[in-house]
Amino acid sequence: MKKSVAIGLVFLLLAGVGAMALSISKEGTEEPKGATVAARSTLTMKPWKWVSTTYSDGKKITAKTPKFVLTFTKDGNFSSATDCNTIAGKYTDVEKRVTLSDMVSTLMACENAQEGEYTKALSQVSTYFFRTNGELVFDLNYDSGSIIFN
Repeated sequence: MKKSVAIGLVFLLLAGVGAMALSISKEGTEEPKGATVAARSTLTMKPWKWVSTTYSDGKKITAKTPKFVLTFTKDGNFSSATDCNTIAGKYTDVEKRVTLSDMVSTLMACENAQEGEYTKALSQVSTYFFRTNGELVFDLNYDSGSIIFN
């Protein structure tokens, strides 16, 4: 009986050492979670909520309402709700260079709407990338600013 207990302890010890070695060998090789999020993100993965637009001159416009939601479809169309109307159009995406075109909008009039600033910025997007925290960032033409979505 003592012999079987000793053999069992040896197997436990070896299993523990093996698990520790496996754990050590994986350290440093795992991709950070944030980098994984950014690498796997796509325009069509979800509806994007506008957070803010910042211009290179320091002007920043922050969304006053969560109503601004931008959605991309896999067939090259996009749509967006604003604080007043809805917008739709087409987009092209070639190697992170994006163009929004053929924009149309409903035409309700609303006081104090941010829609004009929002649609103006959308018409100026040039490239995009994803941050490790999952945000979508559109850079504007001529390095004039960026639009943040989450």
